[in-house]
Amino acid sequence: MGLDALNPLAAIGRWTAHYSSCLLHDALSGVRTAFHGVEGRVLDALKGAESRLVDAAAAREERILGELNALRGELKELRDRFGFVGDPVATAPAPASASERLVPRTSSSGDTRLPPGRNHPGGP
Repeated sequence: MGLDALNPLAAIGRWTAHYSSCLLHDALSGVRTAFHGVEGRVLDALKGAESRLVDAAAAREERILGELNALRGELKELRDRFGFVGDPVATAPAPASASERLVPRTSSSGDTRLPPGRNHPGGP
C-alpha cells in the first residue's frame, strides 16, 4: 500500500468518483425504465388503433357486401319482372330467328314480349 492510499484527499476523490458513477448509473437506469414504460404504452396504443381499424374495415366490408346482395336481389327481381328478349340473364328461351329477336321500340297490343305501351329498354 502506497502513501497515496493514506492521503485523505485521494480517498475522498476516489469515493466521489465512485459515488458519482453510481448516481449516473441509477439515473440512466431510471431513464431506461421510463423509456421502456413509454414504449410499452405506445405499443399498446398502436395495437388498439390497429384492432379498431381492422374492426372498422370488417364492418365496412360486411355493410358493402350486404348492400351488394340487396342490389343483386333487386336486379334479379327486376329481370324476372321486366325481362326482355335478348337479355342474357332472361329466363325465356332464345327465339329461333333474328326477326324474332328484334323488339319494337314500343310494343303493339299483340306483342307479348313487352307490356303494352312499354318502351324498349335502351329506347327513348
